[in-house]
Amino acid sequence: MLALCTLCCGCIRTEENAVQVAGFSDNEKEFAKLSGADLAISMVGSHDKIAAPNQSIRFKLVNNGTKSITIDEWHLNDIENFTVDCQAWLPGTTDPDPDSWIPLLDPPEKFSRHYPLTLDPGNMVLVDIPLDFLSMLVITPNGERRYFIRVTLALKSVTATGPVEVFTVHAK
Repeated sequence: MLALCTLCCGCIRTEENAVQVAGFSDNEKEFAKLSGADLAISMVGSHDKIAAPNQSIRFKLVNNGTKSITIDEWHLNDIENFTVDCQAWLPGTTDPDPDSWIPLLDPPEKFSRHYPLTLDPGNMVLVDIPLDFLSMLVITPNGERRYFIRVTLALKSVTATGPVEVFTVHAK
């Protein structure tokens, strides 16, 4: 009887401690560096936007390598995996000013959830980055503004930086 009671109590205790969560927080695990990862970031879709709410720009992260990679550190909220910086393209310039970048995204929450992302060779992830500031722009009819934008992976285990891209904003 005592053994049965001990066995039952042990099972109940195990069940109480078995809590299912989606992913884990940064504070619970150190992420190992991925060696040999060949990742590329680039902008896809239209480079023309309008000065209106709900505008976004799409980027892709592609595995250009010959082997599958698994990024254990991938944030559940896809845009938290990237840092996105922007700056106005001033008349007469051809390159961005290295000291004038403005971050477009807030850093992830301290306890942001993660899950493993596996990318086979040639596979990609598409991520839409919101351009909330476009709703506040006032552009004259037939006018436009141009912006430089750059995207970098904000992960510790793997690195990738996209080229500086340009998008154009037109009046509504």
